[in-house]
Amino acid sequence: KNKLGEPLEQVADVESSVQMDVIVKGSGDIIEILKKRGDQVEAGDVLFRLDPTDVLIQKDKAQISLNGTQQQMVKAREDLENGKQEVRNGIATLEATIRDTEKNYNKLRNDYDLGLVTKIQLEQAETGLNKLKLDLESAKSKLATLENTNSLAQLEQGIQTANVSLRELDRSLEHMEVKATV
Repeated sequence: KNKLGEPLEQVADVESSVQMDVIVKGSGDIIEILKKRGDQVEAGDVLFRLDPTDVLIQKDKAQISLNGTQQQMVKAREDLENGKQEVRNGIATLEATIRDTEKNYNKLRNDYDLGLVTKIQLEQAETGLNKLKLDLESAKSKLATLENTNSLAQLEQGIQTANVSLRELDRSLEHMEVKATV
């Protein structure tokens, strides 16, 4: 028979054959830990949750910004259309005024030829007619500018930026639950 001696003790660290590092895509305070070191996990298991408060506040700010920019866009569109209509009305008024002024000018020319009006009166009428024609050209140019330029581009860009911010924040909220990948 063999004699039994003192039992052997051995100190060792036991490690899993597979270890994974957890890479967190979001940041914040941990509000709940669902799995601890050494717990067995499967893909998709929530390991812990981060506090979403800061991200939710940023999302609210982005939503307020988007709503404000959208309201500005509606008003700017209305103002632009009103401005275009105002210029169109001004053009129509100038065209009618020019027709009447041309008739008066032609009558003054006839009266000048007959000696009924002075040269100064005729020149004043011609100057007034030429001024109206310049005003008409200026109004037409202004209308063309209003129709051919995008004065709403900055607001459109603001809406796009706010939408992108909201998508980024929604994605950040998805990362508030840290899940096992394997």
